[in-house]
Amino acid sequence: IMQAIAAGDPNAARARPVNDDGTAPLMAADKGKHGNDDEAELLGVIDPLHAGADPVDDSVPWPSILRSRAAWALVMAHTVYNTGFYALLTFTPSFFNDVLDYDVKHAGVTSVIPYMAQTIVSWLTGYAADRVRKSGIVSTTVVRKSFATFGLLMGAGFLVATGYVRTNTAAVVMLTLAVSLAGVAQGGIHSNFPDLFPNHAGPLMGISNTLATVPGIVAPSLVGY
Repeated sequence: IMQAIAAGDPNAARARPVNDDGTAPLMAADKGKHGNDDEAELLGVIDPLHAGADPVDDSVPWPSILRSRAAWALVMAHTVYNTGFYALLTFTPSFFNDVLDYDVKHAGVTSVIPYMAQTIVSWLTGYAADRVRKSGIVSTTVVRKSFATFGLLMGAGFLVATGYVRTNTAAVVMLTLAVSLAGVAQGGIHSNFPDLFPNHAGPLMGISNTLATVPGIVAPSLVGY
């Protein structure tokens, strides 16, 4: 239709008739295009929902999810990651202002740097993790565990080091490394949900994200206290 309109056909914009249920009826052009006049088969070609395939049980296997040790390990890793993420997200500006004695405007701008770096690292991590998996050098399990472990340990290590440096520049560098390298864990945590339950990653992510968001309330309170 769009090609005809572009060619100047005044009749091209006429609406195609529809059935009572809002679906488009099979036209002669459709039948000729697919080389078969059988309406059921055509519906299968044009609309996969009418393909006549056996119904698939897509109910969420809650017992399997709740009994899965791997699923709960993933939830715990997600929660640990979010604890540090929310604490730093909340108090990084205060750290720059109160500890490093930056003015509020300078502290606000500077506190964005670690998270910009983390965004870039997270993108690169996802790509790197997929490349390693596709290479077949190691299993998916090894890839996920390695990325998660490396990211969490490196993030924690540089965060501790931030408290021992003596210059503002060094503190900004250490904190940026802590936050950005923690992003490496994205290749082992957030990417792992489809690995465990490919068809039900959404419900598992919903459970995990709900529990892992609790630190968003608790962590800032503990740090502030």
